[in-house]
Amino acid sequence: MITMIIRMFVRKGMNEGIRRMSTRGGNDRPRDPEAQRQAAQGRDNSKRARQVMRMARRFGKF
Repeated sequence: MITMIIRMFVRKGMNEGIRRMSTRGGNDRPRDPEAQRQAAQGRDNSKRARQVMRMARRFGKF
């Protein structure tokens, strides 16, 4: 039971860290097209990182 709760908090912490790294700590909207492209690329990368973490958790169960 305790392990399940710890895993839940670690999972939430990892997801929040990935989100913060992808936005570089800021929530302001980029204005120029280059910044918009970089923001979209960061969101895509963070999505892939979350998917990899999910897969790693699945494989870690075996």
